[in-house]
Amino acid sequence: MPWKKDFTLSDEMSPSGIVWPAGKAAVSVVVDYSVPAGAEGIDEAAIAYARTVWGNAVSGDWLIDYLNAYGVKATFAVPLAMARAFPESVRRAHADGHEIAAGSFAKEDVAGLSPDEERERTERTFSGLAELTGTRPEGWFTLPRTGDDYPGGSVSGATGELLLEAGCGYFGNSMADDIPHYWITDYDRRRTLLMLPYYYAMDTQFFMFFPGVGKGSGLVQTRALWENWAAELEGVRAWGRQSTFVIQPYLMQFGAARAVLDRLMRAITGDPGLWCVTSGTCAAYWKQAYPADRTLRFEKAAWLDEE
Repeated sequence: MPWKKDFTLSDEMSPSGIVWPAGKAAVSVVVDYSVPAGAEGIDEAAIAYARTVWGNAVSGDWLIDYLNAYGVKATFAVPLAMARAFPESVRRAHADGHEIAAGSFAKEDVAGLSPDEERERTERTFSGLAELTGTRPEGWFTLPRTGDDYPGGSVSGATGELLLEAGCGYFGNSMADDIPHYWITDYDRRRTLLMLPYYYAMDTQFFMFFPGVGKGSGLVQTRALWENWAAELEGVRAWGRQSTFVIQPYLMQFGAARAVLDRLMRAITGDPGLWCVTSGTCAAYWKQAYPADRTLRFEKAAWLDEE
């Protein structure tokens, strides 16, 4: 896009006149299958505390029933720590046709890890989820925690290459566009990883009890959340783009939250102009229809030559 000049490693231009398999735009529902945690990531104590606050909603079983009732296939971004705590729920989501993507090892901060340590955790996550469901995840998510300063969650300088090394097909949450696009992980070797859009404004954790239990007012801002969601649906449909709506099971079970979630489900299932699919399905289509070798020009930005 023109605004990317001198910002990224390339002069990547978003394709014009995007064609989707169905409808005028694409939307995905992503389940951030997690609980609040700090930089150390999700552990048994974090899960136990979450259960004392939100009860059985943490396991996500109610949300599987809910999505099934609407006929919506979602992408569950599952940290390995959560899969170990709730294996039957993860297996059930997979059996019911929802995508199981890797939601990182434990949503921990990987900045302090060595590449070898991060590589080991990445492979353990992919392999652990594959052993649990029988299918190796295609995607990887590092969805942010409420206290993070960056939308990509926790990544390091090695993350992109390590994901490609592990056979990852796409990275699920990036702020750089409103359609899928390519992350150049290694310019010299022309290596890329497909990225899918993410925005804070579409993520329920920043509207429900934000900034967290015991950390502030914890106001439930369902009206603001719905205004964002409705405007996003209108925008992506008008311009033929793609959007991701992120929900957390532990936040969305009670009355006001369920009401706004109902509005979203009715909106995306009742609109023939929207192609509602999992992140994996969207990524597979994009790589086939708009491959990097045809839509991405490898050309260094001017600022790289100045270093």
